[in-house]
Amino acid sequence: MNILVAGATGKTGIRVTEQLREQGHTPIALVRDSSDTSALASDVVLRKGDLTNLTADACEGCDAVIFAAGSGGSTGPAPDPPWRGRHADRDHGRSTGRRS
Repeated sequence: MNILVAGATGKTGIRVTEQLREQGHTPIALVRDSSDTSALASDVVLRKGDLTNLTADACEGCDAVIFAAGSGGSTGPAPDPPWRGRHADRDHGRSTGRRS
């Protein structure tokens, strides 16, 4: 699939484009003229555009869009799945006779 990624040059967007490539998709990075694209793989398609002034053809030829713009500047390591903590609490409650 051809997938447009808004925010592709940010920390989250770079991870998204890497995962898309690993899964056999074609990431299309929506980038401004001033964007530093050096962290993107060389086969990521670059499409010039700005979220504040999108043209009607911004999504042309795309099967999906992922919006990763402004998702946070301090993306760290992937967290444990959220259910891990709840299960641990629930299981602990069983062993102590408490309910969570």
